[in-house]
Amino acid sequence: FIDRLESDAISAVGHAGGAGVAVSFVRTPTLQRVAILSGTADVPTREQLLTEVRAVPGVRDAHWSAAEPAMPLLLETALLLLLFYLLGFGIGALLWRRPSR
Repeated sequence: FIDRLESDAISAVGHAGGAGVAVSFVRTPTLQRVAILSGTADVPTREQLLTEVRAVPGVRDAHWSAAEPAMPLLLETALLLLLFYLLGFGIGALLWRRPSR
């Protein structure tokens, strides 16, 4: 049953122009018939795709995946680490520099 829902939802996304958007259903612990869409799309396209998937008979609800790419967070963390390293290096250079002759 859930496989048929998934294939119907995938075809609805394809007909609505959702190239690059994946559809999946939560299968554990219980079948909830909630479609989870993921991929890249602008906001109006996302809303249209959600409407199309919700219109599939048997689908209870649909929402966009909360999982975003982790790369911006990794980049932000790396930049903060670099900033604090340089800040610590600068403070250390000011406090423990070699005496002038």
